[in-house]
Amino acid sequence: MSSLDAVANRTRVRDLMSKELATIAPEAPISGALTQMVRANVGSLVVTRHTGPGLRRADILGLLPVFFALRASVGASDDVPVARVAVQTSIMVRADETIGSVLARMTNNETWRLIVLDGDDVVGLISATDIVRLFSRTERENDE
Repeated sequence: MSSLDAVANRTRVRDLMSKELATIAPEAPISGALTQMVRANVGSLVVTRHTGPGLRRADILGLLPVFFALRASVGASDDVPVARVAVQTSIMVRADETIGSVLARMTNNETWRLIVLDGDDVVGLISATDIVRLFSRTERENDE
């Protein structure tokens, strides 16, 4: 087993996920979503029934990656609502899952970001970038 496999099998999602979620309402305009992404320095927004603390699985309507928002905004004659562009997602992961299992799920479902749950509570977001950073850090430590 390689050192990366070992790290993937012992690291849990809760150890790597982003705990701060940037959320947006489904009726918000794409232009507002793009502005919010820039200000928050995030690559996606979680589309929810309500914003603020205490999000539950049932509150999640989808995920809006920056690329989808940019594509929708180019040449749009009116300001498209977020709900029309967001990816409806039922693929979520548990905070106690290993990074290895999450990476397999991302690969199988061709997605870069997954919403993280603890029971039915939404507790974070895990991205492929988070995992790449972990692997890169591990490789640097092994080279030293």
